[in-house]
Amino acid sequence: MALFGVALDIEVKRINYEIRLVLRRQGLKEVKALTPVFEMFDARGDKKLTIKEFEAALKKCGLFLKIVDVQALMKYYDVEREGFMPYADFIEGLKDQLSEERKKAVEKIFAGLDPKKTGKVSIDDLCKWYSVDKNPDFISGKKTREELLKEFLAYFEHYPTYKDGYITKDDFFDYFANISTLMIDDDQFAEMLEETLKAPEEEKGEDEEMIKERVDTLVKTVRNRLLTLAKTQDEYFLRNLLNQYDSDKSGGIDVEELTWLLYKLGIAVDRKYIEALLKRFDLNNSGAIDYEEFCSFIIENPYTK
Repeated sequence: MALFGVALDIEVKRINYEIRLVLRRQGLKEVKALTPVFEMFDARGDKKLTIKEFEAALKKCGLFLKIVDVQALMKYYDVEREGFMPYADFIEGLKDQLSEERKKAVEKIFAGLDPKKTGKVSIDDLCKWYSVDKNPDFISGKKTREELLKEFLAYFEHYPTYKDGYITKDDFFDYFANISTLMIDDDQFAEMLEETLKAPEEEKGEDEEMIKERVDTLVKTVRNRLLTLAKTQDEYFLRNLLNQYDSDKSGGIDVEELTWLLYKLGIAVDRKYIEALLKRFDLNNSGAIDYEEFCSFIIENPYTK
């Protein structure tokens, strides 16, 4: 039966919904991750696929659709009636609209990044507030912060304003709509959002004295665990320990490496405390804890600073 107009719209919504269910079961994190697979079948490089190429790309993604469903998708997205599937439009069409609750969560983060309400956020600010503290790939050591940040920013590169050093509010919302599509639970989405971007707004409501007290306790905990682990304070052990967590071999431990060290010690703490901890012992303001500062960090009384 041929489908047109409203009937075609309804059918495509059904197909897209079923595709999203399959992708969720596969554990895919974002619909944009399908793009490289479809590009593999784009022999002409024109961002369009024949129906056979489109069907093969779908199967490569683990999507085994009925031929009538493939035909319905072709008819819906091939608005020029050229006989080709513009696969970027198909992937874009898989995205769900953000629910009102999720919009509020994204709005809150964006407001923290854009306190002057300009409607845009600089790439530098995105880089500054992008967090990998709870990213599984970072925690396991599979990827560095730089690698994860590059992947994060890659999504925005096709937007016109990216080359000017900023992204718009619409771009920002579009990114998280892409992520949201394959996440069912609203609480999981909100948690992911807050873990991805530690907006400045999160710093409010806690004065410097409270942060100092928290860091005092953190210093004592870290020091005791390191000394228990080492059972010694000799120079050989301390240098080895520093080298172990100095992943880039720069001669010091930066905030990302300090995050990794705390994780390995079984200490879960917000990034703002990790940054405050590093700042306390980074006496020469180099942005990292070097050997002498590391010795002070472990050996000296944590409450003398």
